[in-house]
Amino acid sequence: FRVGFVVAERVLYMPSMGYCILFVHGLSKLCTWLNRCGATTLIVSTVLLLLLFSWKTVKQNEIWLSRESLFRSGVQTLPHNAKVHYNYANFLKDQGRNKEAIYHYRTALNNNKAWDYLCWRFRKTLTDLP
Repeated sequence: FRVGFVVAERVLYMPSMGYCILFVHGLSKLCTWLNRCGATTLIVSTVLLLLLFSWKTVKQNEIWLSRESLFRSGVQTLPHNAKVHYNYANFLKDQGRNKEAIYHYRTALNNNKAWDYLCWRFRKTLTDLP
């Protein structure tokens, strides 16, 4: 889910740990109140949920493998965010993929026309072309 700014997953780790601790504490309390069949059902459900989140983590790690996959994922997730397109364009420019970079600079400019630094970077990319 969206956090509010680009590539902000790093700010979710500590709060997630707190929720996990509270969840396990609540689960242990609930298991003591339930009979044996109810506790077994609850534990099986929790294990399935844990497997689902583990799978999601593995899929997210694939995105974090490289800068390109990270920025490309950001563009796919937030296509109207100027900063995401700007970051991806900078990466593409550094890789020498200027035509693709120009497309993402233009998209960023269309999404945020008042970004002066972006205009400067875009003009510089155009002047650097052979």
